[in-house]
Amino acid sequence: MLRSPGKQFGSNPELANPSYHSDETGHVALRKRKRDEDFSDCFKQFSEEIKASLATWKIDIEKDLSLINSNLNNIIKNDLAKLYESSQEMKAEINSIRKDYAAVNTSIKNLDLKFNNLKADVSSLQQSTQFISDQHDDVMKKMDSLDLKKIDKMESELIEMRNQNKLLKLEINTNDQRERSQNLEIIGIPEFKDENLHEIIMNIAKNANVVLSQNDILQVNRVTPRTKVQGRPRVIIAKMSARILRDNIIAGCRKCRLSTGSLGIPGEKKPVFINEHLTFFNKQLLKMCKDTAKLKNYQHVWIKNGRISVRKNDSSPVIRIFSEDDVKKIV
Repeated sequence: MLRSPGKQFGSNPELANPSYHSDETGHVALRKRKRDEDFSDCFKQFSEEIKASLATWKIDIEKDLSLINSNLNNIIKNDLAKLYESSQEMKAEINSIRKDYAAVNTSIKNLDLKFNNLKADVSSLQQSTQFISDQHDDVMKKMDSLDLKKIDKMESELIEMRNQNKLLKLEINTNDQRERSQNLEIIGIPEFKDENLHEIIMNIAKNANVVLSQNDILQVNRVTPRTKVQGRPRVIIAKMSARILRDNIIAGCRKCRLSTGSLGIPGEKKPVFINEHLTFFNKQLLKMCKDTAKLKNYQHVWIKNGRISVRKNDSSPVIRIFSEDDVKKIV
C-alpha cells in the first residue's frame, strides 16, 4: 500500500542535518537532494513485484479454476451418466409395470366376464333350486297327507298280521303238540352200538309198574337235539299206542326216581328223565316260565298234555301259559 507524501512545512526540518550549513556571513546555502529519483525507482520496482505477484496469482487461480472446472465437469458427467442410467432403468421398470398392468387389467376383465357368467349361472341355479324346493314342498305335503293315512292303515294291518301270525304259530304249535300227545321223551340213556330201544322202553314201563306189550310201542328212535351238547347222549322218542299209557309211564317213573342202574345199564349210575315230548316252542316257553317263576318266587311250574301251568303257592290260583305274552302274568 502506497503512502501519500508527507506534509511540507515552511521551515526546514533538517537543520541538524550535516548537509545543512551556513557560511561565515550567516547565509544559508541549500543543496538539492536525490529523493525523487529514488522514490520513482522504488515505486517502479514495487509495481513490478506487484505485477509479478498478480500474474503468479492469476496463473494459480486459473489453474485452480481449471482444476475445479474439470472436477466439476467430471462430477457432473458422472452424475449425469448415473442419472441417465437410473432413468433408463426406471424407464424399463415403467415399461415392465405397464406390461404387467396391461396383463393384470386383461386378467381382471376376464375375471369380471367369468364372474358375470358365474353370477348368471348361480342365479339360474337358484331359480331352479327354488322351483325344485317348491315342487318338493308340494310333494311332501301331499305325501304327508297320504302317508298319515297309509301309515295308520299299515299299522293297523301290521298289528292284525302280527296277531294272525301269533294265532297261526299257536295253532301250528297246538297241532304239532297234539301229534306228540302219545310220545315219550327219554333223557339220560347212554348210547350203545347194538342197543335195543324196544327192550329199553319195556324195561322203563316195568319200573313204572305199567303193563306194556311190544304192540303198544308204535315207534321208537333216537333224535339229535337242535343244540347238541358234547358227551350227552341223544334223547329217545317213543310213540305209544295210547296217551294213557304215556301218562302212566311218566307218573310211575317220577315215583320210582328212574336211573340207569334201575334199568340194568352198565356203567356209572345216572338219573333218567321221562317227559312229555314237547315242541321246540313249548320247550322254550316252559324254560321262560321256570326262569320267571324262580325270579318271582313262584313254587309250582308244571306241564300236562302240552299245556303249561304255574302257581305261586298251594292256595294261589293256577295261571295257564299259552304264549310268551302270558308269561307277563307271572308277577
